[in-house]
Amino acid sequence: MRHRFIFISMTFLGILFASCNDWLDVQPEDQRKEDDMFSHYKGYRNALSGCYAAMGHTSVYGQKLTTSDIELLAGMWEMMDNSGTNYDLTTHNYNDGVRSTIQDIYSKMFNVIVQTNKIIAHAEADGGAFPDEATRSVILGEAYAIRAYWKIHSK
Repeated sequence: MRHRFIFISMTFLGILFASCNDWLDVQPEDQRKEDDMFSHYKGYRNALSGCYAAMGHTSVYGQKLTTSDIELLAGMWEMMDNSGTNYDLTTHNYNDGVRSTIQDIYSKMFNVIVQTNKIIAHAEADGGAFPDEATRSVILGEAYAIRAYWKIHSK
């Protein structure tokens, strides 16, 4: 009887610890592993949507590169308040606040370039995720266009 209890206990512990790695490997719902993401067409579409969403962030074309910081750097607005980051942008006083603002802009821009590079690399290497070659060409075309747009605007 005692041997049977030890055998059952050891078997249970073996099963528990053998499956522990899968149980602890929790993937957030809004994040996917890269290989899983690009294993099907919908993953490519989601990755491109993520690039477009990142482009609309307030740190880039959602605000700073359309209506605020870029206009201040160009001297298009007259500042009434002679203090703060906006005034420093207008006067080209590149202190820590302005440097942080510009670094935020560029980091978001280059993040989009990195993401499009991943899309392009996977789409060129494996065409099996696409229903046909035309669909693959559309994905590649959009990714190349996004990457070119950012490379032009980052110079």
